[in-house]
Amino acid sequence: TIFTPVLIGGSLILLISFAIRSTFGLFQIPIAEQFMWARSEFSMAIAIQNLAWGIGTPIFSAFAEKFGDRKAITIGLFLYALGILVSSTASSPETHQLLNILIGFGIAGSGFGPILAVVGRTASAEKRSLALGITTAAGSAGQVVGPPFAAILLDIMPWSSVFIVFAVICILTIIIVPLLKSKPKITKEEIEENLSDVLKDAFKGLREEGQGTEFNFIEFDSSGNLVCPTTGSNSISTIPKIVLAKGAPNPVDPTVPLRFDDPNAVGGILLQRFGGFAVLEISDFMEP
Repeated sequence: TIFTPVLIGGSLILLISFAIRSTFGLFQIPIAEQFMWARSEFSMAIAIQNLAWGIGTPIFSAFAEKFGDRKAITIGLFLYALGILVSSTASSPETHQLLNILIGFGIAGSGFGPILAVVGRTASAEKRSLALGITTAAGSAGQVVGPPFAAILLDIMPWSSVFIVFAVICILTIIIVPLLKSKPKITKEEIEENLSDVLKDAFKGLREEGQGTEFNFIEFDSSGNLVCPTTGSNSISTIPKIVLAKGAPNPVDPTVPLRFDDPNAVGGILLQRFGGFAVLEISDFMEP
């Protein structure tokens, strides 16, 4: 099913995060009237928040890649809650503006970057686009439901109490984070081991004199060269025929097959990543 725990958890976190984030404009007038500030003071705080959000997004994405998605999202929600909670007691424009750096980093840590990354990794290839679309839509839905909810709260309590409510909601949202259990990452050693198995299975069949051009086994030697084994009296050791890309006659020595190390060729891309080199027989380079 498309609605996995990761998708549901990620959608809820985005919905809550962006619901709160979309409400700050409603606090401009109550805060300005209470402290007799110019409206530009709180507007500057929101602008700083947006800058911190933008700066924090790649930082949290890198942190999530290095230390794990759930740790990054938990820290983001904690910073979000801390910034809002302390802002409820702030009484100067400078304090509000400084605390909005924390809030901006909190939005980055609980926003699209880390959430979409973990949802995308856990969704199957055929359902990934739909999963990411649903998660993104949840964030957009938060921006729709957040302001009316904040307006209702402002009708029954002061702005500082609403900030405290939002901070508590952010802390409680951390309960959802354990749902975001992504697939374990594959190590470089596992990738190389898997590729070795694929190569061995892909080139089967023993090349014997007068009996076709297929191989039973191909391996890399210690120098990174491809090896065709010689077993039995009727088998021969010769250059493997592996068609990985199109080529042209060797301009230096037509009797020597070209080496496929062109980084733009299919073979070159594979071999640069996993080592070794591949060659073709001279006949494969002949003009038709």
